[in-house]
Amino acid sequence: MPQITVLFDASGTLVTPRRSFRELLLSGGRWDIENPEASIQHALTSMGTDSLWPEDEPDPDLRLKGWYAFVETAIARSGGVTDSTRCLRAAESILDPANYTDYPDVLSCLENLRTDHRVRAIGLLSNFDPWLREILDLLGLTRYFDHLSISGETGYAKPDPQAVLHAAAALGSELKDTVLVGDSMVVDGGAARAAGIRLILIDRTGTMNYPDATVISSLEQLPDVLELVG
Repeated sequence: MPQITVLFDASGTLVTPRRSFRELLLSGGRWDIENPEASIQHALTSMGTDSLWPEDEPDPDLRLKGWYAFVETAIARSGGVTDSTRCLRAAESILDPANYTDYPDVLSCLENLRTDHRVRAIGLLSNFDPWLREILDLLGLTRYFDHLSISGETGYAKPDPQAVLHAAAALGSELKDTVLVGDSMVVDGGAARAAGIRLILIDRTGTMNYPDATVISSLEQLPDVLELVG
């Protein structure tokens, strides 16, 4: 069996906000919104449908400006009256690396892979801003990766297959020996399918139904599943 290169998605696979985006928006202060939790959640869902989430932005000032506009729009869609101070506070909270954490199964999985003779390299392939590096450093995860491929730095975002090709090339990996572990059939699955590599989906909630995909409920299962996809 050839050695495998494992590429990990970041958000939703390895790291997650300590509080939901709804809670982070509410952290900005009182917005004078009727039923604020439900209203803001509805606004966030509609903004996702309308593709209004901020694009990856390398420049910190422009990044904050983009998330400020995002918060402002979300509050307005929730029926609230926007306030510059509260919008800025919420945007800064969203962009604070300390507000992110890793899932409980991440460290043990990465530790096991680093000593697994079947694994030649571990990479990160994420649609994120460059400040993802700060999150990984803060959580002590950076040292587990041989390469970080972040869309805000490379310009290649999944499901564009170029994102996969760029990461594999940086790791010196053959596509036939590369596996992508992610949480989205559309984004991660689309990238894997377009690039011709294997995919493992992580579904911690048990809500995915993809009979043709390899799905795990915990990263602790990954070493065993690698045997099947290898």
